Amino acid sequence: VNVGTLADRRQLIIGRQATGAITQTGGSVTVTDELRIGQSAGGDGTYNISGGTLEVLRNLHLAQNVGSLGAMTISGAADVDVGTTSDSRNLVIGRQATGTLTQSSGHLTVTNQLYVGENGNGRYDISGGTLQVDHEVQIARETGSVGVMNVSGSADVTVGTVGTCLL
Repeated sequence: VNVGTLADRRQLIIGRQATGAITQTGGSVTVTDELRIGQSAGGDGTYNISGGTLEVLRNLHLAQNVGSLGAMTISGAADVDVGTTSDSRNLVIGRQATGTLTQSSGHLTVTNQLYVGENGNGRYDISGGTLQVDHEVQIARETGSVGVMNVSGSADVTVGTVGTCLL
């Protein structure tokens, strides 16, 4: 995607039981329900965004189920907004599987929660750009989970005034 608009009415799944990737350099992508990057056993999904806007109205999962891999990179002037509905858990990196998010610039807003490692392995490396989480951040959310969040460089991380950060 480099210009124009892609609007999905429900779910967008990248790497359900095979390998899939999206590269977005501009334009606008809107997912009205869930974006799943690496969904099921054998699924290996990747989303690279360096420009434009990605809006996910409910949940964004990086590696949702056992045996899947999910990876996302945010760079350039990318603007990513996750979870504008109240019934969502929002951004989950490594839910029962291995998920990674790498951000070197751009802007990521999470309206509800950010979980890094929820019954799985999650990693979030942010070296530049901004991260704003309005409610809560949890690293290694459940027993047996592994969660790592590295903040470095010029990264600006804000957890909102109604929020909690559990490490």
